[in-house]
Amino acid sequence: MRVLRVRCVDDGRELFLERSGAQADRIRVAELKQWILQQRQQLRGNAASPLRLDDCFVLLRGQIVADPDVLDLNTLLPSDFFLVAMGFPAAAVAQALRQSHNDLTQAALLLVEGKVYAVAEQKGSKASEATTNSSARQCPSSPLGHLVHDENMRKLRTLAATNSFEALLLLKDQFSSELLNQLNENPVATLQLLLLPASATSSPSVEGEVIDCSNDAVDSESGRKVAIAASSSMKADAVERLVAMGFARDLVEMLFESCGGDEQLTAHALLQTLES
Repeated sequence: MRVLRVRCVDDGRELFLERSGAQADRIRVAELKQWILQQRQQLRGNAASPLRLDDCFVLLRGQIVADPDVLDLNTLLPSDFFLVAMGFPAAAVAQALRQSHNDLTQAALLLVEGKVYAVAEQKGSKASEATTNSSARQCPSSPLGHLVHDENMRKLRTLAATNSFEALLLLKDQFSSELLNQLNENPVATLQLLLLPASATSSPSVEGEVIDCSNDAVDSESGRKVAIAASSSMKADAVERLVAMGFARDLVEMLFESCGGDEQLTAHALLQTLES
């Protein structure tokens, strides 16, 4: 019999999943996802909206593993794979990976910043690229939609962009336990709220900005390299800030990757480990 220990980053819970039988050491990725999602659904109750298999993916050593693939549990380490659910459509995730040349960190950055291009088919002409609105740029749906115009959330959004520690203090002092539970139960919607631009509180944008990046391949490649370097520097700075709060570096790095490189969600997940 095999016991698979699963740590839920969003709420700090741990699942111990037992697997027995002749094939206990091997499992298909799709079966693994279904297994974990069913257990989480039972913990959250039938009222919670269930995640579909297409809404999440398994990350193994920096690569997304296809659903038909089979994992040998004997060869895995405790930190080898993650089940990631960011709430983005599968088509958008696939396009983000193409744009980032299969760099997972860059793909996540493109998704949350709304810079994923969609290929639009046009009659009698070649396919053209136009940016689509990311769900991170839209007002989150219920139950967090009412917080879009909330003054405390606006302050939190401003602080989160500059000082994650002050943002955590604001969460503790100004947000009720009920509201904190709502944020904790809806990590994707919470991330969308934090990523809304300042203008979203008064007049949310309906159409995304169209960027022409097809004319100068050299400039585009140079810009991509600069963006990757800047992103790596930002990631290193974020990890150092979280380590400075007293958390172990390996734990910080693991949760940082699990939270899609978002410093605020990582800090929240780290605090959850203290509470549990």
